[in-house]
Amino acid sequence: NTPEAADANLTPLYPMEVDFCRRARALGGFVDAEKPIWKNIPVSIALGAIDAVGIVNNHFHPKAVLLDAEKWGSMDRDKPVYHTIAGFAQWMMDLYYSFLDCGFRLPVSAGSASGVMPVWPGYERVYVHLSAPLTYQQWFQDLKAGRSVATNGPLLSVYLDGQPPGAEVEFEGPTSHTIVIDAHSQDRLDRVEIVFNGQVLRSFPGGGNAVFRTALNLTIPEPGWLVVRCFEPVGATLRYAHSSPFYFVRNGKLPAKRAAARRWADYIQKLAQSVDPALYPSREAYEKAQRTFREAESIYRKLGN
Repeated sequence: NTPEAADANLTPLYPMEVDFCRRARALGGFVDAEKPIWKNIPVSIALGAIDAVGIVNNHFHPKAVLLDAEKWGSMDRDKPVYHTIAGFAQWMMDLYYSFLDCGFRLPVSAGSASGVMPVWPGYERVYVHLSAPLTYQQWFQDLKAGRSVATNGPLLSVYLDGQPPGAEVEFEGPTSHTIVIDAHSQDRLDRVEIVFNGQVLRSFPGGGNAVFRTALNLTIPEPGWLVVRCFEPVGATLRYAHSSPFYFVRNGKLPAKRAAARRWADYIQKLAQSVDPALYPSREAYEKAQRTFREAESIYRKLGN
């Protein structure tokens, strides 16, 4: 619903995805990376063009999981486990965590592609904790602020010191914080996990129950990010829920892990080298794309130093 039409001279590689993201945001739009697996997502994230990431997405169906990805334009999977039902979800989370580890603030989102995929509307969905009365604009404003939980099954609510996901805490040394978790399943829960800086800090077995509740004190030892996730048992499909992060910042900034940043710098360098100039509408377009790749790569290089 933008006042501008898309470029009529589209090619598979140009304009770049980040070009469309920037145009949409300039028009006041919200940009969702509906999966973190697409090849150019690291570019768009580095350049600040993404508002949320769909880690609970339309490859998860009520009775199956669509494990195909590479033929639709995804990155290559680097672990065999990512080709399994549980591993496919882990792939989404591991990629998402690697961007958080670079210091980017990225809320979670979800989408079902009902009508394209064999799912009903809202099978994958995102819940947003509103900071003001509900309006269309307010809902997206709070989603962009990270006050969200994505799910295709369990209902999950999480509060840290009384604040919903997206809350930011200035880290001044190891401090105890109270976290309250409430998870509900129509069937039963397999486990509930607290993840801090990519590592499982606490894991609670579901015990065959449909409801899990806890309130506990956690000591946060260093700056970083914290999320909560919960899973139903793996079968022909996987149902799970995942919160947006809570952020523990130092002087307003999140830390960047060198390994994560260098990973994406190297990835973008190889991606730029792999594209065929003949697939661009002009040499000028190819050179512009190469400059965009270099700009994104340089951001990750700086984060990795």
